[in-house]
Amino acid sequence: MAAPPQLGRDLFQAARALGLRDVADAAAKRYSIADAPDTTQTGDLIVLVEHGFVAHRTHQDIHVPILGDELKAMESEEGDSVAAAIGRASTRLLGNLLQQAEWGHAYDESPSRQWADALEGAYIFKLAWPAYRLDARRATAVRVIVNDQVVAAPPAEDLSAGVVKAWESQRPAVLARAVARGLAKFQLARQAERKAEKQGGETAGWIVGRLANVAGNLSERADTRGWTLLPDQISVARLTLPPGSHQVRLETLGATGEVIGNVDLGTVNVRPGGRTLLSRRVWPRVATSRCAASAAPPSRSAPEGSSECQ
Repeated sequence: MAAPPQLGRDLFQAARALGLRDVADAAAKRYSIADAPDTTQTGDLIVLVEHGFVAHRTHQDIHVPILGDELKAMESEEGDSVAAAIGRASTRLLGNLLQQAEWGHAYDESPSRQWADALEGAYIFKLAWPAYRLDARRATAVRVIVNDQVVAAPPAEDLSAGVVKAWESQRPAVLARAVARGLAKFQLARQAERKAEKQGGETAGWIVGRLANVAGNLSERADTRGWTLLPDQISVARLTLPPGSHQVRLETLGATGEVIGNVDLGTVNVRPGGRTLLSRRVWPRVATSRCAASAAPPSRSAPEGSSECQ
């Protein structure tokens, strides 16, 4: 992420004060700074805005039937038969993943289809893993308005991008653990079915096997824990203002540039040569006609906006 342009002036002033002429000249050229402003006649207002919700984990899963003849082949001692059965099941898994990616669901995800396969002796193999989602109406820009002056507040930190990047590095290990869990549950279900079949006959084995399969799949859930109340992004704006009182408000903008949040930050007093810091957490707006009595943050499903009542 590029450094906010306001930092250019700070770099220029610091280099001038330390006598680093080369650094000062480079900063002046890069940030188009003609000269250092007279800080004794103005003051700085720094606005820190934490907005939106960080990308959050959601549950994602897929079901793959391992057909009865494939189960028998996998448990046989014939290497070619085992390899062929595993190959067919793996091909079915890849096909379901492609269907899910293209259409949002796979043919084998239908409960009626799964029950039909189970009644014919299939084992329904389930994989579950987390996936990250962004809020549908995340703010794409933030701007600060002081009197009639409008200043953009560029992102200083994108927390959503950070957690997604971290997840990309963790995903292979998470998927490997999901496959290992699925295989362990498959082995336990098959062992329970064979044991029940020896003790009570084929029907008892079939019933126990199906129940073990259902129980294993119900317990297979993705780990969706996370820091869900962290902000999506942190934006910073810096304004140089004349001394005195100033009315400050901020706006959050959507993907098409529309205003989706408007927050009144009140009146601030700027001192000559001083710095004033304003910080505000902007929550998604709750579509109600009055303020909620609770101090708890609103839910994710609400559109992006202000924590203030509108």
